[in-house]
Amino acid sequence: AGILRRVESQIGAAITVADAVLTVSKNGSALSPTITIATSGSAIGTNDHADFYTQVAAGDAIKVASDGGSTTASAAAINCIFSG
Repeated sequence: AGILRRVESQIGAAITVADAVLTVSKNGSALSPTITIATSGSAIGTNDHADFYTQVAAGDAIKVASDGGSTTASAAAINCIFSG
């Protein structure tokens, strides 16, 4: 239990054609803001983040999903930061 403070992403390859938008959800409900990974200037290791102040309880499910906007498949490392 605690507070979701930040969600960070780091991509493993440059993306092309369109921005990729990551949506963070808690127990199936989308949170705001979203994280936009811009195609312009993207490269291996590009970092993006969004800040939150969302209460979470033990057992809550946090999910990060991409809209699939870019045409390049790229793995992304996701880091969720919580405080007590």
